[in-house]
Amino acid sequence: MDRISQTAKQTAQRCAAVSVLRAGRSVTRLFDDALRPVGLTIAQFGLLNAIASYRPDSISAIGEMLDIDRTTLSRNLALLQREGLIMLGTPGPDRKREVLLTVKGAEKIEEALPLWEAAQRRIEALFEPGEYDMLKKALSRIRHV
Repeated sequence: MDRISQTAKQTAQRCAAVSVLRAGRSVTRLFDDALRPVGLTIAQFGLLNAIASYRPDSISAIGEMLDIDRTTLSRNLALLQREGLIMLGTPGPDRKREVLLTVKGAEKIEEALPLWEAAQRRIEALFEPGEYDMLKKALSRIRHV
């Protein structure tokens, strides 16, 4: 193997970004498959839960909280709004628009929760006691790089 090929292989094996992306795709696929029967992706489920939990006063607040760029967030919010799961409030003088969960949105969370719970248990079962909490702490540190 020539030097560049060997270096590239070592880099790919060591790269934090590649490892996190691969794991992220696998986890996303697991949750998306689990939530498919209720017509949600894990990104949409997470967004609905953030809206229900924090009652954000603006789209920007959701983006900052979930670390999602404005374009992706706007596209996902538009889809949830079309489905009748959220409502956007009237813009105030500061142009903020409150994002509200509808009754249908709350019902969708309730419907999805057992499916999410089953997928979450599958992930947690991969770890020894305490390892999953360590993983969450490690990922939190990475998120703040």
